Amino acid sequence: QLQSRALKPVYDADVHGWNAQSFHDKVDGCGASIVLGTVVTLKGGDDVKTYYVGGYNPKGWASYGGARPSVAAFLFYSSSSSSGSSLQK
Repeated sequence: QLQSRALKPVYDADVHGWNAQSFHDKVDGCGASIVLGTVVTLKGGDDVKTYYVGGYNPKGWASYGGARPSVAAFLFYSSSSSSGSSLQK
C-alpha cells in the first residue's frame, strides 16, 4: 500500500504533544502507517543505551478500541550497540 504513496510525517511528539490523545488525533484514519521511535535508557554512570523501535500496519490506526490485526503487520528494533547490523524483526 505504501509503495505508491509519498511518505510524510503526520505526528511528532515534540510538536504535537507526548500523549495518546494527540497521537490518535493525528494518525487515526490515515491508512497504512509506519511508526518510528527512539528509547534511551540510563543504567547508572555513563551506561547509556539507545534503542530504535518501530512498526508497520497496513490497516493504520483507530482509537475506538480493538485490535487491527494483519499478517503483513510487524514490529522491529535495533540497539545502538548492534554495530550496524540490520534491524531485528
